[in-house]
Amino acid sequence: MNGKSYVGRDITISANGKITVDGKETDQCDDRHITVEVTGDVGRIETASGDIKVTGNSGSIKTASGDVEVGQHVSGDISTVSGDIKVGGAVGGSCKTVSGDISHH
Repeated sequence: MNGKSYVGRDITISANGKITVDGKETDQCDDRHITVEVTGDVGRIETASGDIKVTGNSGSIKTASGDVEVGQHVSGDISTVSGDIKVGGAVGGSCKTVSGDISHH
């Protein structure tokens, strides 16, 4: 995320920038624009804002403001209030965006 690496299956970035990996607070991010990139599979990603890119499979993904791109399958839901959703494989749950496009690539 923004040049730093985190390892875990459950990663949460709160509105105030606290980063939690697998239930443990690990870091603080003060950047205004957050980009989360996961190389491989992830269980769940949740951010208050920022773009999310996963090269592998994902469980569920949620961001209030940002684009979501997943290279393979998503077993759960994907939601963003303001952003595009692009998925390379099947989605087991729902895809929701208020202001953006949803596509399969």
